[in-house]
Amino acid sequence: MAVATAACGASSHPVVPVAGVRLWEVGDHTTEGDVVIGVAPAEAYAVLGVYARWTAVFTDVARVEDQGPAGDVPGEEKVLLVTRSGQNNNLRFKNDAEKRVVRFRDTGGAGDVWAEIAFEPGPRGASTRVHARLHADVHGLASLFVTDGKLREERQRKLSSDLGNIERYFQRR
Repeated sequence: MAVATAACGASSHPVVPVAGVRLWEVGDHTTEGDVVIGVAPAEAYAVLGVYARWTAVFTDVARVEDQGPAGDVPGEEKVLLVTRSGQNNNLRFKNDAEKRVVRFRDTGGAGDVWAEIAFEPGPRGASTRVHARLHADVHGLASLFVTDGKLREERQRKLSSDLGNIERYFQRR
């Protein structure tokens, strides 16, 4: 929901992706992007599939609290993610370890926000193409204040930042 909230006051400027990151729109309020990192997909998934490690990977994440299984949806895990700016994000994760995909959705806001991060074999040996999708849309009263353009800009900014953070994390290792 941070994407939708930030879009309310955001000015509309073209987003220049972080070096090495590619971004594109696929319609229906979804932005996709990718970056290639120099580790094997299993290693990348082993890091990003453990939410407690996100504070070391993502510069905007201050704290992650695993709140256990979601009783209402089998296979989902409840996680509270707190940003450095103090925003609480109530997330539900449903990862696929076999396919090396991290999937989550935000359950704490008026918007429809979900994301997935897939770790696929890269173009070189022991490399990974990190492919991410971020969907964010608002409904109801919020839609009167948030334009599609501003929301698209915030999705692109967030995805560029997160993919850049992933790339930097694995470069330091």
